[in-house]
Amino acid sequence: MGYTTEFAGKFQLDRPLFDYQALYLLDFARTRRVKRSQSILTTIPDPGRDAVGLPLGEEGGYFINDSHPQAAASVIDENRPPKGQPGLYCQWQPTSDGRGVEWNAICRLSFVLPIV
Repeated sequence: MGYTTEFAGKFQLDRPLFDYQALYLLDFARTRRVKRSQSILTTIPDPGRDAVGLPLGEEGGYFINDSHPQAAASVIDENRPPKGQPGLYCQWQPTSDGRGVEWNAICRLSFVLPIV
């Protein structure tokens, strides 16, 4: 037995995102959220994350530079999300105008977006 959940509308932000914030959120939603080695990640540049001022996060939770040649070596468990993240995918992304956050309509919803 299964179920389907769909969302209409968006969360409106009180001010528009800067381009670097929108780009980070798009990459965050694009990348699989897997448990990673913190010690390996410290050797991999992550300019998108650095631009928004985020740390690596527990088990690499905020890392987005998975196209780096060493990124695959940092994966500890590709089927477990990092601590603090409820799933392997984030289905929330910025709106095209950068003034909101909306569901990306990909049917594997299991992620709660932390609103800061």
